[in-house]
Amino acid sequence: KGILSIKKVGHGGTLDPNATGILPIGIENATHALQALLSAGKEYVGIMKLHKDVDKKEIIEVCKSFVGKVTQLPPVRSAVRRVKRKRRIYYLDVIQVKNRDVLFRVGCESGTYVRTLCVDIGKKLKSGAHLAELRRTRVGDLKEKMLLTFRI
Repeated sequence: KGILSIKKVGHGGTLDPNATGILPIGIENATHALQALLSAGKEYVGIMKLHKDVDKKEIIEVCKSFVGKVTQLPPVRSAVRRVKRKRRIYYLDVIQVKNRDVLFRVGCESGTYVRTLCVDIGKKLKSGAHLAELRRTRVGDLKEKMLLTFRI
């Protein structure tokens, strides 16, 4: 705000501190349009690390089972109260499996914890899993290729 002498600046939803990708920013009157983006669906591409070897077919099958309504408990380090929340997973595609690394794309309702989703998938696989990398590729109708990148 200070550098550009701007009075109003806002963002269209928080992004995991270790994630990269789309974080819509509104300046001055454009901040009013951000409200619609807060509740818009999101898409992410990530790498999930499995803690044990698992057959690729089983990974795909378990990931498909998470499409639809899921119940999540926000992580301990979260800005919201830790109560169970229902969220919708629109799609969860396994792009590639290499050793214990699973490259995936997920489309989900706003407020979905992808880090928690990976932990839950690991539990269902009985192998354990965690999110290694995450990139937000879409917010509502805004896709990565449509946007400008700012580096400070």
